[in-house]
Amino acid sequence: MLDVLPNADTAARQVELAVARLDSLCTLPCVGARLFSRLQQGQLSPGALADIIRCDPALAAKCLSLACRRGANLTAGRFSLERALDELPADEVRNALLSVKVFRAFEPDYQDGGPSASLKKGLLLHSLAVACCAKQITEAVSPAMDSEMAYYAGLLHDIGKFALRGVMPKSFARIAEEAQSAGESSISVERRNLGIDHTIAGKHLAQEWRLPNAIVMAAWLHHSETLVISQNMPETSIAAVVQLADSVARRSN
Repeated sequence: MLDVLPNADTAARQVELAVARLDSLCTLPCVGARLFSRLQQGQLSPGALADIIRCDPALAAKCLSLACRRGANLTAGRFSLERALDELPADEVRNALLSVKVFRAFEPDYQDGGPSASLKKGLLLHSLAVACCAKQITEAVSPAMDSEMAYYAGLLHDIGKFALRGVMPKSFARIAEEAQSAGESSISVERRNLGIDHTIAGKHLAQEWRLPNAIVMAAWLHHSETLVISQNMPETSIAAVVQLADSVARRSN
């Protein structure tokens, strides 16, 4: 875990290496308990698991990564999590889900609603808001676009923040506090302190985990201007939707 960093010039490489070593994001204890209960009861069907997975970035990333590593073409036709799970051996899905790390409920400030817990929950709620908003925008504005893939691109657009929080929880909390108190963007403070920001970390991690390209682009470009994205990189239309959804979610608090 990285929580004592050198200057930003050398910190960036250390952060990149630490993020690359991650094999999963962390989920909340309540999500882990709900999932474990389903698995203990032998509820391994896609229908029994999909409603939990689709609401949690860590579980969704793990399953999408597994599907892509097993050769599934998630961009052939409209994406369906249930169909992707159905094409995988049940024991592989179970083992993958059980390998997801659980956010430690015994961290000093977790139970009293301290900054570590608040930051984690805030990231999760924001990710869900962006996912739902991206799906609604796609359905309303561009029905031909894959609204389910837009949902998962929104859910995982901040995968870089989850990753940074995972490898350096104390430093990430300080960066978030500094950005809030100074009224700066998180990207600016991340770059100043780490020499890297969560969009770059997210892009690299999404590529490392072989996530669909729409998710890679959303993680990388969701703080870019929509017009720039759509004009210069036509294949990133879902990233443009996620950028708009992210803006709407932030303004709606």
